[in-house]
Amino acid sequence: MCDAKSFGNSKFNGKRAYHDKESYKWELASRAMSERLGDKMNECISACDREADVVEYLSYKCINNQRFVVRTKSNRPSQDGGRLFDEMGTQKVEGLYTVDIPQRGGRKSRKAKLSIQYAQVNVLAPERKQTTYPPLPIYAISCQESQCDSDKGLHLLLLTTEPVTCSEQARKIVSFYEARWKVELFHKVWESEGTNVEKLKMHQFESLEKLAVILAFIACRLMQLKDMGDSKLGETAPCTLCLNTNQWPMVYKAIYKKLPEQDKLPSVKWAYQSLGKLVGWNDSKQTERVGWKTLHEGPAKLDNLLEAVELLKLEM
Repeated sequence: MCDAKSFGNSKFNGKRAYHDKESYKWELASRAMSERLGDKMNECISACDREADVVEYLSYKCINNQRFVVRTKSNRPSQDGGRLFDEMGTQKVEGLYTVDIPQRGGRKSRKAKLSIQYAQVNVLAPERKQTTYPPLPIYAISCQESQCDSDKGLHLLLLTTEPVTCSEQARKIVSFYEARWKVELFHKVWESEGTNVEKLKMHQFESLEKLAVILAFIACRLMQLKDMGDSKLGETAPCTLCLNTNQWPMVYKAIYKKLPEQDKLPSVKWAYQSLGKLVGWNDSKQTERVGWKTLHEGPAKLDNLLEAVELLKLEM
């Protein structure tokens, strides 16, 4: 077994057995999924980031005929004698597509035009492991930003078991990987910035597990509300898509100190922003976007208001 202090530290990777490495979690997850889904596993495609680019995991998936899309981090040797990155750079550009790169930190938002290259490849394990792991016959897809002002343009190189024989198929596989960002956002909302499951402290694992699952569903609902609230659709969609007929009038009265007009039904965007206003959000940054923590606190405040009204009715 590995030392707990060195677990996850790449400096000690070469000294530890595969089953003691953090990267083994990808295979463990696939084994659990296979056991749970049975024959339905054939309909699933595992979309993984660069942490999953380890030959043990790739071999496990190929041997068990499990489908995957993995972003590679290693310039792997190929059976043709070259290296993966170099070989993909020589492939013909088969198509172009545009993606929106959001603003983050000091980076400005922009539209990035990416070229698509693909090829069927036989990638090899690192030299010290080639006697254990045979060549992997898979497909590689390269997406390279073609016109970028900086030297650090967007570049994705994906490995997949899915056949890729045209640019449409390649773009479809890329879209599978792009869906990972929604998964990453879910973990952000669930673990730290929304329901904050990482801060839970409970004595029994079973209780912790149950509450974590409940908060996972809440995190999904928060993501649905924010997605619609931030979209154009949210400006016209009725608020009853996210608040019932008892909830939205209570929100209206709490903010405007009066009852809404009977024939006036506010929008989802109104509901999304109003839940934020219940706990002090005032759009100080003028983005019209409610933060995750505030969005989680808003519905909780609404529940407290509704409960208070019910208690008052009982006392009267």
